[in-house]
Amino acid sequence: KNLAQGANPKLVGKDLINLKDPDGKPLIQMFIELAKTKGKGWIEGYKFMNPVSQKIEGKAMYLERVGDTLVGCGIYKG
Repeated sequence: KNLAQGANPKLVGKDLINLKDPDGKPLIQMFIELAKTKGKGWIEGYKFMNPVSQKIEGKAMYLERVGDTLVGCGIYKG
């Protein structure tokens, strides 16, 4: 379950395992795979709705596994 989301509080507590970007990339599954294989790192090359511009933009996210939790922070590349 999603524990926190600064830009969209409606996503807190939701199961996002099947969330995909507009091009069909399985975002959460990509994040989990990175955490399992490397423990931390950057995910780039996906798209997400920018809450400021209200447009779909390229995004990169740094993720780090902390126990059984993934902590991430993203930046838009619009």
